[in-house]
Amino acid sequence: MQSILLASSSLRRKALLERLKITFTQISPPFDEEKVPFEGNPSHYVETIARGKGEAVLALFPGELILSADTTVYCEGKIYNKPSNFLEAKKFYDELCGRTHEVWTAISIRNKNLSITKSQTTAVTLRALTKEQIEILLQRFPFSDKAGGYAIQECGSLLVASITGCYDNIVGLPLGLLADLLQEFEVDIWKYV
Repeated sequence: MQSILLASSSLRRKALLERLKITFTQISPPFDEEKVPFEGNPSHYVETIARGKGEAVLALFPGELILSADTTVYCEGKIYNKPSNFLEAKKFYDELCGRTHEVWTAISIRNKNLSITKSQTTAVTLRALTKEQIEILLQRFPFSDKAGGYAIQECGSLLVASITGCYDNIVGLPLGLLADLLQEFEVDIWKYV
């Protein structure tokens, strides 16, 4: 199998791929996702960013198979990307706790001949927490490099009451969707599980 270039600096995406025993190299994409405006459609938003990351890396490595992705949290018309500081993360929690939101992840796979980008969503309900509990979570668990300011794999049911959909989608790389898209490039993920 041709090796994959993972166009992402996410440690969580790297860990998910490592579980599959797929040969890959991780590279941070030279793409400024902050320049992509949110225009009301979370699927279009994450697909645009995932596609942009992949295109930027393919320009540097035109002979490679590129895998890129993007994740955001969406609730009632607003997106929650990576909080820039503690106060913004606290604001995210204040707005999301006790409510259901959507986590959107797009995967984009491309080589010089073919490009496919798709997204999926998972509904996540966060527990209603006190201001003190929110402070404790934010002090205990890193928030700065995570959409919505949380990582389900770290704080789990202390924060998350329920999910409907794919758990790996919340982490940042839905493996079922990845398997489907890699089939289009004649890569059978089941040979690496």
